[in-house]
Amino acid sequence: ELDGQMYTESLDIMAMLDDVFSEEEGHRPLLPPRDSAEFGRARELLGLERKLFRAWCDYVFRGGWGSQRGFDGVMNEVDRALGETSGPWFSDFSDGPGLVDLQYVSHVERMAASVAYWKGEALRGGGRWPNVDAWFEAFEARPSYAASRSDWYTHANDIPPQYGDGVDAGTPEQKNVRAGLDGGDAAWRLPLPPLSTSDAPSDVFQPGWLDKEAGAAAEAAYHLLDNFDDVVKFAARGAGQAGGWSFMRPDRARLADPYAKPATGETLTHVDAALRVVAELLLADCATDASCDLGSLDESARADVRESLAYLRDRVGVPRDMSYPAARCLRATLNHVSARLE
Repeated sequence: ELDGQMYTESLDIMAMLDDVFSEEEGHRPLLPPRDSAEFGRARELLGLERKLFRAWCDYVFRGGWGSQRGFDGVMNEVDRALGETSGPWFSDFSDGPGLVDLQYVSHVERMAASVAYWKGEALRGGGRWPNVDAWFEAFEARPSYAASRSDWYTHANDIPPQYGDGVDAGTPEQKNVRAGLDGGDAAWRLPLPPLSTSDAPSDVFQPGWLDKEAGAAAEAAYHLLDNFDDVVKFAARGAGQAGGWSFMRPDRARLADPYAKPATGETLTHVDAALRVVAELLLADCATDASCDLGSLDESARADVRESLAYLRDRVGVPRDMSYPAARCLRATLNHVSARLE
């Protein structure tokens, strides 16, 4: 809301902010002058973004005959448009991303995740769309974007409540990628492979995280310990009572359950102890030979703790909770401690 006027569309909000805050006040403009040829080109590119969005919906959520060819064709147009400028952005009128780039990036990031998850295809890498690759890399070099980008697991779970489930391609490649992103590849197990050499789909299909890998275990430990008591209670929902919030409601995220009730008493104490072990392993840089002594728990207690660790693992969100490399460390360490309880 500004001066009594309500804005609800992200594109309108960005344009309004660009109008209100001037370059003289230190604001880098997001749009070229309204009477320039570059502004006309920006309008055309925003139309191309809507065309790409429609092609993506047709390909991922309907999967009709020729839908992949249609999507790939529009991606070719987008790549050519990026190649018409001297830098990585859609326009050259400033030294950073403009409104057009910002309108594209949140959708294209989701597209990259969904095309990998439901189709087994890589939108990035391989040299197919080199200008799109360079555009993503330019965004990833900016701290503001790096702090807000998501990972493919998070996208695969937050897309269905917004758009519905995608249509699986059903190929061996697609099944392998989906299983990996859902927790079945080496990016979910200790010892973790280095991002630079990993062949796990979770790592291969979402490049651009190398600069955050060195401090990832410490980042994960910080976010676990900073709010530890509440994290323990949240994890203990896995051994508690489900709230059924998303039952028969495809418009609600399947992993969300605000009405769930955590386990209490001894179970909560056991979950607390297990997560302290997780923190210890993270502080040892995900070392698999660090102490992991939970041997006094009986089988019933171990099952409750395993359920709780899995509940937390499946709900680590990027970027809400931490970066992808940190989430990777935490998820893998939770799996490691759970396996020691079997």
